Amino acid sequence: MQLRTFITAAAGTAAAVALATQVFAQPAGGKEKESYETRRTECEWTATTSHGVDTVRLTVKGVCQEPTPGYKLALTHVELPGGDPSTLTLVLTAVAPTGIEPQHVTPTPVEYQQTFVLPKDRVPANVTIFEAAATVQVNAP
Repeated sequence: MQLRTFITAAAGTAAAVALATQVFAQPAGGKEKESYETRRTECEWTATTSHGVDTVRLTVKGVCQEPTPGYKLALTHVELPGGDPSTLTLVLTAVAPTGIEPQHVTPTPVEYQQTFVLPKDRVPANVTIFEAAATVQVNAP
């Protein structure tokens, strides 16, 4: 699982992160080997809050540079056991297009919103974003 992290200030901050994803493959001959597919994704992130009477709405927005048009991005909140309560943890999932697409880098937006009720909820000061790992089928010999 790859990690994308940024820290928010009161009004929000932005950061660009580059990452590479490793893919492990087994050739048809049955011998295991490692092959690496590098996917370079750069994203710019912002996190902002808006305050209501007894609520705070946190909005996390990103624009990721995907290799072709048609990618669908989603951010999902996850609770980590023993996690830091001042950090909101999100998983970024990218679904590749199924059809034929032109081969050019395309800015692709993604957004996540969560409302916190005061004083019951604690508004996070940090956001950590993980990129969902790929699932690869295991071929038995």
